[in-house]
Amino acid sequence: MLHIPGRDYYLFTGRAGTSMTWPGIETGWELSANVIWPLDRSWVITTEIDWDFTLVTATREVANAILEDRRLEAFEVDYRDDLSWFGDTINPLPAWLERQRSDGGPG
Repeated sequence: MLHIPGRDYYLFTGRAGTSMTWPGIETGWELSANVIWPLDRSWVITTEIDWDFTLVTATREVANAILEDRRLEAFEVDYRDDLSWFGDTINPLPAWLERQRSDGGPG
């Protein structure tokens, strides 16, 4: 287990396609990997557990294939982009956050 402030991570190694199987971990919800990174380090996929996005870093060829696939909601990001719920210009805010904003909260 890897512990960083506010998070504990289980570390696994395995073959491609096994990122949804977690030996010895039983939960009441589906789990997905937060980080998938092959040994050759040619790409990386990171999923933010508290928000609603996944970041992919890859070659230009792979990035273009993702961006061109109409089944995916994908766009290029810059380090200055707002990746919070409020920075999402496509999807509506979740109801709980919309209520918080209308009550004078963030946003």
